[in-house]
Amino acid sequence: MGRQTIANPSWPHKVKTGKIDEIRQCISCNIGCAGHRIGLNRPIRCTVNPDVFYDDFYKKQKVNKKTNVVVIGGGTAGLEAACTASEVGCTTFLIEKEKTLGGLARQISQIPEKTRIAHFPKYLEKRAEKLHDLF
Repeated sequence: MGRQTIANPSWPHKVKTGKIDEIRQCISCNIGCAGHRIGLNRPIRCTVNPDVFYDDFYKKQKVNKKTNVVVIGGGTAGLEAACTASEVGCTTFLIEKEKTLGGLARQISQIPEKTRIAHFPKYLEKRAEKLHDLF
């Protein structure tokens, strides 16, 4: 429950309101929330949540002037950048050379001990599908 709350602070509300597909799931990497910070006095970070403390507050801000954005690469970082740009009001073009999105996360998730990593690119793809200004 703790790591999941770091990955998506509003997940209980999303469950309560039936928005299960909008939950950004913890991938159990233990990089920013546990393993690399315990005893080191470092701030909490999360691999799948770039805005841990404000729960996607930056997505609520909008651009003042219509802007075109081109994102090269449909890995998890490219998908996050493209989705965020579209959510703040930019017309966004995502260019990916492969037939599938998700980049290395898709490949790594094929390792038996790393299957939870697949949750993140799936979440990003669902998020991207709902955006009207993302091409």
